[in-house]
Amino acid sequence: MHRAIALLGVLAACAETAETAEPPPRLVLTAPAEREVAVERLSLLGDIRGEVEVRVVADLAERVQEVHARDGDRVEAGDPLLTLEASLPSSDLAQAAAARDVARADRDRLAADLARVRPLVEGNALPR
Repeated sequence: MHRAIALLGVLAACAETAETAEPPPRLVLTAPAEREVAVERLSLLGDIRGEVEVRVVADLAERVQEVHARDGDRVEAGDPLLTLEASLPSSDLAQAAAARDVARADRDRLAADLARVRPLVEGNALPR
């Protein structure tokens, strides 16, 4: 029994010296310091969008004759974006004039019908 206690004491003493022992020195390589320009780069994947995006929509239905600015171009206030064909507004004007003439003709025909029927209604020849 005394031998077992003595053996435990020796093992405990060995464990304490193993834990407190310093590791061996490490090999370190050195080099002289140098001055260089530091460049910080970052590569990313994704889409780039501008701070401000503006959708341009025409008030008139006209054909585009020439495009002065493309998608992504930088433009300033007053810069032309498109040139529109001038032929379409004149054709729209001609269509509007033709529709006006048809409406006037319908009005004149209805006025003539009313002038023809009014005396018949007043004379009770036709029901109101």
